[in-house]
Amino acid sequence: MKEVIKKVSKIEIIQRIFSDKPNFWKKVQIFGGIIGTVGLLITTLPIGLPVSITVWGAYMITAGASIAGVAQLPIKDKNAPEIKETIKEGLIDAKDSLSKSIKKL
Repeated sequence: MKEVIKKVSKIEIIQRIFSDKPNFWKKVQIFGGIIGTVGLLITTLPIGLPVSITVWGAYMITAGASIAGVAQLPIKDKNAPEIKETIKEGLIDAKDSLSKSIKKL
């Protein structure tokens, strides 16, 4: 399991930002951009809106930017089958050790 978990360096984050994304996260990123854009439009309208609506526009900007930023980090992993196999082997080992412990009781 330790092979799967590794430290994330600054270089890896930069590589993640510019690498290819899964389709789901591309759609999430677009959705976050749309939310932020709508919030920006609400806050910058030239007509006088109630303060509560303007505040919600600011919240939408923040939420949209956060969603788009988080959606930027996932990458398509070419080693995903290997990672899945490692996790599967770890689960099988844990199951075997648990069954041995139960037999001892």
